[in-house]
Amino acid sequence: MALLGKIATALELKSSAEKVYRVWRSQSFHVPRHACKLIHGIDVHAGDWETAGSIRIWQYTVGKAKKTMALHGKIVTTLELKSSAEKFYKVWRSESFHVPKHASKHIQGVDVHAGDWETAGSIRIWQYTLGGKPEVFKEEVSFDDENKIIALNGLEGDVMKIYKVYKPIWKLTPKGSGCLAKLTIEYEKLHPDVPIPEIYIDLMTMALHGKIVTTLELKSSAEKFYKVWRSESFHVPKHASKHIQGVDVHAGDWETAGSIRIWQYTLGGKAGVFKEEVSFDDENKIITLNGLEGDVMEIYKVYKPIWKLTPKGSGCLAELTIEYEKLHPEVPVPEIYIDLMVNLTKDLDESLSME
Repeated sequence: MALLGKIATALELKSSAEKVYRVWRSQSFHVPRHACKLIHGIDVHAGDWETAGSIRIWQYTVGKAKKTMALHGKIVTTLELKSSAEKFYKVWRSESFHVPKHASKHIQGVDVHAGDWETAGSIRIWQYTLGGKPEVFKEEVSFDDENKIIALNGLEGDVMKIYKVYKPIWKLTPKGSGCLAKLTIEYEKLHPDVPIPEIYIDLMTMALHGKIVTTLELKSSAEKFYKVWRSESFHVPKHASKHIQGVDVHAGDWETAGSIRIWQYTLGGKAGVFKEEVSFDDENKIITLNGLEGDVMEIYKVYKPIWKLTPKGSGCLAELTIEYEKLHPEVPVPEIYIDLMVNLTKDLDESLSME
């Protein structure tokens, strides 16, 4: 059998050649509106809408599969440590060769590949175990001595086979005789099927609480998008009916902070319910839904989706955050819920931008 070839067909269209060409040439952002049954969204990954060589990411349905997950984001968690900020920072700053001794169950070795043990820009190679399997991580280290921040920028290794960007960052803040260690992993997936790096945040912390953050560029203005969540959330099921089937006021009303709403949604083909208390920050255009009851609260002690909207041109940037605390360590990071939040936001934006 041949390994290469091409498939070709021809269609006779009612539209003029100029009209069809123009849509694909410089207005491909309109395609989801014209073919919403098959194409659900498109984003510019690099370049713009009309320059040759630009890179775009399409979300489409073939069969029953739909992929619309964000490729980049960050996971954040905070731990309270007994060690002082100075002591913990010193190990990562200039004595990381001691880490395998202190955490031998997880880290088996570390070597300097270029530079030395204490100079920013030095490159180190770590040998560690994850899920019973030995892995390697090559990173370039940087420091912020004033704020006690250590950043490890991934260059090569097992984790870089599935992530384009992988950067663990520690920030240490004194607290009493110990400190608070805020751990962030910034990442960009190589493709949508790659999971959020939950197993790596667990390797580094085994924390029960944290947050997931991602950012989307929307066509709708910050004012328009914020207004829907601020006082017209009863319209959300109309704009995003594939994900949200209904919403009711349980206490309060549609626009007062502290009001309680109950949402009916679909996730993975399964119906779910979410009861939340809403709060607003009108000045900074922030909407917060504090989970009270429902399916998601059966596995999380804290579950709080947050939208922050920042104007950008005629549209806006939407920073989506889920703050969470697991009920027990086996509960996964709420990746499926950030995907739901991303898909819901994109569908809502697409509908609002056509009004």
